[in-house]
Amino acid sequence: FIVSGKEKRHIINKISIDKSMPFNLIFEKQNASIYYLNWYISTSILFTHLHFFYNNDMKKILITTSSFDLSNFIDYDTLTKSGFEIKLNPFGKKMTKDQITGLMDDNVIAMIAGTEPLTESLLRKAPSLKIIVRCGIGMDNVDLIAARKLGILVFNTPDAPTRSVAEHTLAHILSLLRRISESDRMIRGGEWKALMGSLLYEKSVGVIGYGRIGKMVSKLLLA
Repeated sequence: FIVSGKEKRHIINKISIDKSMPFNLIFEKQNASIYYLNWYISTSILFTHLHFFYNNDMKKILITTSSFDLSNFIDYDTLTKSGFEIKLNPFGKKMTKDQITGLMDDNVIAMIAGTEPLTESLLRKAPSLKIIVRCGIGMDNVDLIAARKLGILVFNTPDAPTRSVAEHTLAHILSLLRRISESDRMIRGGEWKALMGSLLYEKSVGVIGYGRIGKMVSKLLLA
């Protein structure tokens, strides 16, 4: 969803973020002006200030991504005490269009979305929906044209998974070199055999794809 400079100022004025909050609103110009916040903080700040979008009869936030860590959702208590109902993905996996349709109703005003398809026909099932936040960078699963037409703001969090995915990549590199998973499987199978691993030290690592995550992987490897 393309947010113009004028619309950005309007959003910021409406949100009225407390300057003492230890979070940063970030604007990034990437192909178009996209307004986004980082990781769970992004959804937390955004939804904390949803009061200017809803009335007392519309207070449901739908979290469709199956990987959302509710225990680290810092504003969960704040939202529930404010009267918001948090509806989680009940299937534990990426939902189909029909499954999401079954969760959409007149009271859904916001979504924290994964990679499930959000088509125009589905978005119309929630006439009160005002905001969709994608956990991650990709927006191709959301019908952005339909969202604009329906007056729904769509945000992404492109830097949200960068460090965690990069560190996970580094963990797998070390696991392969030291044969950790292989040793674990052998021990669980009742077999003990000393396996000779290898050092990362003085090796050259090739990084295919040098976007946010690729750059962070390189940074960690050089540390």
